[in-house]
Amino acid sequence: MTLFRRAAGYRAAAVTLALLVAVVSVSQVLGRPSLPAMREPAGFAVTPRGTEVARTAPVTVTFAAAPGVRAPEELFAVDPPTPGTYAWLSARTLLFQPDYPGFTRGSTYAVHVAPRPEAGLADPVTSTFTVTGRLGVQQLIPADGDTEVPLEAPVIIQFSRSVAPLTTLAAQRSDPVVRFDPPLDGHGEWLNTAIYRFTPARLAPSTAYRLTIPKGLTSAADGVLAADVVATFRTISPAVTALTPEANTQFASPRQPVVVRFNQPMDRSAAAGISLGESSGAPVPGSVVWSDSDTVATFTPDGRLAPSAKYTVSVTKGLKGAAGGETAAARTAGFTTAALPSVAQTSPRNGDTG
Repeated sequence: MTLFRRAAGYRAAAVTLALLVAVVSVSQVLGRPSLPAMREPAGFAVTPRGTEVARTAPVTVTFAAAPGVRAPEELFAVDPPTPGTYAWLSARTLLFQPDYPGFTRGSTYAVHVAPRPEAGLADPVTSTFTVTGRLGVQQLIPADGDTEVPLEAPVIIQFSRSVAPLTTLAAQRSDPVVRFDPPLDGHGEWLNTAIYRFTPARLAPSTAYRLTIPKGLTSAADGVLAADVVATFRTISPAVTALTPEANTQFASPRQPVVVRFNQPMDRSAAAGISLGESSGAPVPGSVVWSDSDTVATFTPDGRLAPSAKYTVSVTKGLKGAAGGETAAARTAGFTTAALPSVAQTSPRNGDTG
């Protein structure tokens, strides 16, 4: 699992969403309105291209022939404007190197080249590229659509790259990263620069939660989610976690109570689904008492159980939880009561001599 990689100085490898974004229109480049991209003439080339361009990749424009002017700003421009340095690689090739840290991650840039008929370019050309590293959510725990999530489970979000600054725990950012519906109290913390953990104070059982990581996660230009990330999960449904006596128990007491433990508070109507039966199938009369938390039901027989007899505890399915939902499966367990007291052995044995 990629989630818990070593964090120190690590910038998570980008899992780019690879969406080709429409280029932001520019009202004026080199004194002329921007024009749509068109087929490049022979001998002319612009790099880079594509959707996975490195932040510090240089932009190069190669003309079919040497341009008549040598001022770089009169030949091409990068939009949005980016600080950097121009340099001639040859008489025909002009390079633009962005200043560190380079282009904005996940952003789309346009290279507008002015027409230079003497260099073989009769019309303006626009070429686009998208920088790698668009911020996204790489993994969620619980995942979208998960069910039967334990009540003590934390919510863990792994981003595709660093979001929080690498700093001490005391200096970590404390602004909320995720919100829940229904609302959840709890504590959030960054485990490293790309992994965020939210520990709820208490998840409610049998409840559907919707979590939202809002767009615009950070104020940094390259740390903004393009859209809300939304996921849903559902906590545990009612279920029996333990039966006492356990299955195949021997030598149970003639006044043996039956204890049924549930994984969450139950509606007390669930008592009707708890029964004790003889091997013949006849029900054993008794009563059910609930614990204060309504998570433990104790069935006590009205009278003594028969010695050396087999009994079966039954808990039917469809028992309702206090917060909703119902048990999905029935549970049974058989046990045998102890025999009446009797002499098992004497020493000396009956009839011994000598």
